[in-house]
Order: sequence, then C-alpha cells, then structure tokens
Amino acid sequence: MARHTNLTHSDHKRLGRLLSQGVPFNLALQNVQGGRPRKHTSGLGRSSGLAGSNNSTIQEFIGLLEFISGALTAVAVLSLFVTYGSGLLGLIVVGIYLLFWEVVGMMFDEARKKTPTPLRFLVTIIEDIFGISF
Repeated sequence: MARHTNLTHSDHKRLGRLLSQGVPFNLALQNVQGGRPRKHTSGLGRSSGLAGSNNSTIQEFIGLLEFISGALTAVAVLSLFVTYGSGLLGLIVVGIYLLFWEVVGMMFDEARKKTPTPLRFLVTIIEDIFGISF
C-alpha cells in the first residue's frame, strides 16, 4: 500500500467483520482504508481456493507450452545455424525463419480480431472466468 493511515475504532470493527466473512486480509484492509463498500458475493465467490487452483493450473500449463515452444524454436534456430553456418548466410536464413513465424503469429492475432461477435463474446467470458487471455 502506498499510504499508511491509523485506523479508528469503527475501522477496526469493520475490518473484523470483513475478516469474519472470509474476506482476505489485504482486500479487507483496502476496503476499510479506501472507504469502498465491499460487494456482496455468494459462497462460491468467497472460496477463492477453487478458482485460484484452476487459474494457477491453467497458467502453469500455458507456461509449460510456452517453454516447450521456446525450446523447439531454439532447437530449430540452432539446427539452421548448423546447416547453413554461423556466417552471413546462416544469419539471413535464421532471420527469414523467425520473420516467417512472426508473420504467422500476426495472422493468428488478426484472425482473433475478426471472429464473429458471439464467439468473441464467449471467449471474453472464458478469459474473465479463468483470468487468461488467448
């Protein structure tokens, strides 16, 4: 937190009520200091353990896929250097290879922008639920 303020007696009471409702300490303290009323959530909203574990599992899986992708790209670049040498020809071939995959990635991004609105709406809902972006 950027600022430090002393809590009044009523702030302590409010903080205690929020903690007894299952609100994490950091959020409860932010609500008390910021003066923002806490939105009422259902029991599912309070049990962040389930959503947090799904989110972390998905993030770990995405991280694993990114690691595998990076490792395979490194192997491909090194194999191109072995094939064409580390001179000017090898640098040109590797540059063309990486530029090609950058263009492919941009095409996928462009296709994402042009998806039909209902499908894009559904993907946005899924991104909000799991906290990830495709």
